[in-house]
Amino acid sequence: MSIEEITKIINEADDSKLCKYVALWAIEHDDFRTYITHALNLPISEIDFAEELERVIRDNTGLIQSHYFERLIVDWGKVYYRLIVPWYKEAHTLSTGHLLQLVEAITTQVSSHVMEDDFTGDDYYGDDYSCYLSDIFGCLGNLSGMLMIRDDLTINALISFREVVKNGKSTDISNEYVNTPYDDMLQMIQMRLEAGEVTCGIFDAMIENAHNCKAGDWVAAKSTSYAAWASSKKRKNI
Repeated sequence: MSIEEITKIINEADDSKLCKYVALWAIEHDDFRTYITHALNLPISEIDFAEELERVIRDNTGLIQSHYFERLIVDWGKVYYRLIVPWYKEAHTLSTGHLLQLVEAITTQVSSHVMEDDFTGDDYYGDDYSCYLSDIFGCLGNLSGMLMIRDDLTINALISFREVVKNGKSTDISNEYVNTPYDDMLQMIQMRLEAGEVTCGIFDAMIENAHNCKAGDWVAAKSTSYAAWASSKKRKNI
């Protein structure tokens, strides 16, 4: 049987039946159990953020009948809790390059998939997901700040990232409905490009913007960063 035929059978199989036989095979075969448990629970350092985000957005997009009309919308609540929250909590463990991939993936995927109908729901009918978009944008703002204070973020990476943010801002209709962090992100990128290093201004911008009410965390981060800088300077002068 060819790979195409096997793929066709799997794609057309009933989900519950497919899960049943995968589980049985995993129980009976150690090598497959190791493979499938790793593949379905990748550590954050191995995740293709853009691919996974696109898949989950696609799987949670559908037509619903609301009190207005039939609407094609994304359940941004599931996107937020299934992906963004877990990634956000572990983002500090990522290398600078992988953190950049995460921020770029969220910027690109959200800006390209958000629709007008995502903002026409109603809390009474349970089809208003705009609040989750606000939460996602808040996480994006904080993740961008986390990226901007990485000392090893290169000039080329900054320039490339700036284009991603500009494109996201130009295509995202969310700006008309909720606060988005695009301008803040561009401001911090410009600060890094002009200074050539991490500056207090980046921390101050994050404190002022207070994405997801995390200003206090950024005050603490600024104090820690300043203490580390002062200690390093003191050692150099000894």
